[in-house]
Amino acid sequence: MTNTNKTLNTCKYDTGNTTFTIEQLEIIEEQSVDLLVNNSLLLTFFCSPIQLEALALGFLWNEGIISDLSEIKNLYISPDMARIEVSLFSSIDEHLNLMRTSTGLTVIRELEKRQMNNSFRINPEMLIKLYDEFSAKQKLHQVAGGYHSAALSDGERINIITEDLGRHNCLDKISGMFLLEGKPFAPQIILLSGRISSEMIHKAIKLTAPIIATRTTPTVKAVEIAKKYGVAIVGYLRGKQFSVFSFPERIQFK
Repeated sequence: MTNTNKTLNTCKYDTGNTTFTIEQLEIIEEQSVDLLVNNSLLLTFFCSPIQLEALALGFLWNEGIISDLSEIKNLYISPDMARIEVSLFSSIDEHLNLMRTSTGLTVIRELEKRQMNNSFRINPEMLIKLYDEFSAKQKLHQVAGGYHSAALSDGERINIITEDLGRHNCLDKISGMFLLEGKPFAPQIILLSGRISSEMIHKAIKLTAPIIATRTTPTVKAVEIAKKYGVAIVGYLRGKQFSVFSFPERIQFK
């Protein structure tokens, strides 16, 4: 994965000799990127300036603005990476209602009327193995810290992984990469590095991934939605332990 960090000179204080020394550290780069759809500004991402095509496509797909890549007429990213222009073959709702959440934007819409039609289950040892592999692949975070990560798995391996300064951006990016690769596998597990909030459950449902796991915690709203639509939330996955907040029957104990 491309390293987008910037190296800056910092003053390091050492309590041992009570002096400042000059130290070079890699710092996360943050980019504001306008997303224009059919020449109209839809929103501005604040993101890591990598995998911008996947970010835009994944966001549009997750929010129901497109249902397939065939609806894209053209996608252009400006050389300074400050603008993504997407042309669709059809128009979009001029009164599209975007709701700001704690971590991003989501279209106000109803979810599916029935629980997820996916019977996938996984044993605890395999889930822990996949999460350990996911953690080991977080290269940008290992260099500079501060990055969030998301991965998509078919239940046997890590198929897609991405990093970004925003949790919601990570989920949009893995969705976009899944589309760009032609949906080559059945998504079963979403692995996250940070908190699971309600819009992340919406995106899990969109991907039809019945398990979402993190080393931290879900919100109450996320658990409520997950229970309603058949998504297992696994939290506090650290070492050999984790907690299951919804649909524990998706974890196949011996």
